[in-house]
Amino acid sequence: MTISGETATDTVKQSKFVGRVRLTPEHGPVGTDVLAEGFGLPANSEFTLVWESYDAEWKIEQRDGVDWNQFRGLRFSDRQENLIQVSTDKNGDFKAQFEIPEDFGGMHDVYLMAKDRKLNKAGFRIDLSAKMSPSEGPVGTPISISLYGMNPAHPIEGWYQIYYDNKMTGFVTAVQSKGTATFNIPATGDVGTHLIALEDASFGVPYLGLECSPYAYLKTFQLPFELTPGEPVLPPPIQEQLQLEQPAAVPEGEGACLWTDDFEIPCGAAFTVFGRGLPANQTLQIRWLDIVGDRVSEMNDGRFGTGFQEMPVLMGEVTCDAQGCFKLRVVPESVQGGAHVIEAWDGKATLAQTYLRMTKRGYPLRPKAGPIGTPITVEVDGVSWTEHENLIAINYDNSLVGYACGNDLMGKILAKIHATGTPGWHFIDVYPAFRTRRFSVGIDEEIMEVPYLYQKSIVTWKDHPHGFHFCYAFKVEAHSTKENS
Repeated sequence: MTISGETATDTVKQSKFVGRVRLTPEHGPVGTDVLAEGFGLPANSEFTLVWESYDAEWKIEQRDGVDWNQFRGLRFSDRQENLIQVSTDKNGDFKAQFEIPEDFGGMHDVYLMAKDRKLNKAGFRIDLSAKMSPSEGPVGTPISISLYGMNPAHPIEGWYQIYYDNKMTGFVTAVQSKGTATFNIPATGDVGTHLIALEDASFGVPYLGLECSPYAYLKTFQLPFELTPGEPVLPPPIQEQLQLEQPAAVPEGEGACLWTDDFEIPCGAAFTVFGRGLPANQTLQIRWLDIVGDRVSEMNDGRFGTGFQEMPVLMGEVTCDAQGCFKLRVVPESVQGGAHVIEAWDGKATLAQTYLRMTKRGYPLRPKAGPIGTPITVEVDGVSWTEHENLIAINYDNSLVGYACGNDLMGKILAKIHATGTPGWHFIDVYPAFRTRRFSVGIDEEIMEVPYLYQKSIVTWKDHPHGFHFCYAFKVEAHSTKENS
């Protein structure tokens, strides 16, 4: 359709849709080259092709702007991005090419825009794609796997698990990374070919009849890895795997306030508390607040996990100077991870407070070698009480063994597993895991929650709200030795 003597904006005002827009192809993976064509549009006009998508984040209960207890699922917000500018010819047609951006998978609208008005649209579905590198190597080789085009906004399309030789390794997520999941697992097992599978598993385990279901268009992947002879690739010492301190900003404004030099530290690390705007020359207590309680045995009004309360622990006393300032260097005795309140207490009231987050600290395996059946202790400090930081999941040779929580020992986990497999090196991975978000609301609500990703290893640990990953090597020996006892 050609409309002479009218601008594109005039045309849009007269009609909800103008002309036609076509994309070829209509689906494909990230990076697909797409031909965009328009027909019957205002002649000799310029328009913008706009890509519609969304942003995603984990939804965590907030307290003073800090992640606190309840895990409430996901939060989404709309997002638009300009793709290219196009110009119509005298007949009102155009042709242009663009590349599909790295983004969440599923269906996306591509709008033809005249300034802020939508003339028409077409759709493009981003298909899931995967790659793996390297394809061979000796035991312990870090295998890097990337998935592109995951769609967490959809309860079925966006949730995959990884399997190693038909053993469940863990969940793959891409919530905070625009649909791209990248992670490493160690090469494990005997010399030969091993199969790494990526399966849709929104209900907690893969549905193996996918090809006969309404979701037959969803892709699964089988990636062979050749484990070769050679020297093992062992993980670095556990102290080199700890997360680094994250510096805190000095607060602005007037009035009493506290802050710390770091807002996030590994469990057991020292930090400095600063105060200003406090009563001059007054002695104050600086207190750290732990959380005490039990999610499974305490009950109130028919709900589990409602008995938690804060317990103040004295870290030290300070005397403010004439300007009401102080500085105190401390090492917390607590091993409970997550966010903690630090407060200045005058014996009657809290005068100021701030928050500090403590991350997990792993310790060396005990023992590091032994025969089949050897009990192995995995020790982790800095485990939180919250629904998204309370659990760790443990894998042995890329197979999920189980999980443990940090409530019983106030932030410490002592988990026991047993050595299995042929003599040689075997690998133990510790990952974050979610506790069910329905626990604090009532266990009888929404029993069939989708996606169901709880008590499972989140192998994409960098996508977790407060992720971590510890990797260990254990040597199975044919016979016990004195040094391993």
